[in-house]
Amino acid sequence: MAKDPAVLFYTADFLTRTSRLTDEQVGQYIRALCSQHQEGHFTKDELYQILKSYDSPVWKKFIIDDNGFYYNERMQEEIEKRINYCNSKSHKGISGRKNKSYDYHTVIIRKSSENHTENGNENDNINGIDNEDEDKQKICEHFIKWYSEYPNKTGKGAALKSWNKIKNKKEISEKILESLKWQKESEQWKKDNGQYIPNPSTYINQQRWMDEPKTIKNYPNGMTKEQYDLF
Repeated sequence: MAKDPAVLFYTADFLTRTSRLTDEQVGQYIRALCSQHQEGHFTKDELYQILKSYDSPVWKKFIIDDNGFYYNERMQEEIEKRINYCNSKSHKGISGRKNKSYDYHTVIIRKSSENHTENGNENDNINGIDNEDEDKQKICEHFIKWYSEYPNKTGKGAALKSWNKIKNKKEISEKILESLKWQKESEQWKKDNGQYIPNPSTYINQQRWMDEPKTIKNYPNGMTKEQYDLF
């Protein structure tokens, strides 16, 4: 399968976020972003080969995924949005041609190449979801709401990828939002400044919304558990 040749690049954001980098560091940053888009997440050695130094401030632009690989979160988000957008366009083109020999992946890349300047259409949709489809739009809004309230802001792109794999999204997303309410107040999540809150993608992959809250036992006469156990 050929690589998608394009991804949205927000020049204003890039200039703002690289204003304190040297020209050499900006060049390294661009090369790293392009490499992530074409080749995926990096090992530590692979990223070092691009940045040439462990002291480079560009390292701070990359975070570590659950498998120990480095990636830029914003680039990952744009890759996911791009894939979903191209898929939605390709499905429309393939409709009605099931009886013909058709290379699905070729269609995706060709559509991607033809439409990579259609910024307006991409920005009107979130992850390739048509605004006219109210159910799908609501599901996407559920992810945005859930992530905005989730206390561990790590790996949004990976979390979105996991979210998109959920079956029965409409029903499950409502359950996820409901479970998050009590989980945020749980002793486990508040312990040690939130150290034990799972990464967002881990939460989704392990279906942690199915966890049940611990029952808090009320002891008589204001006794503590230790006092009650003495009897």
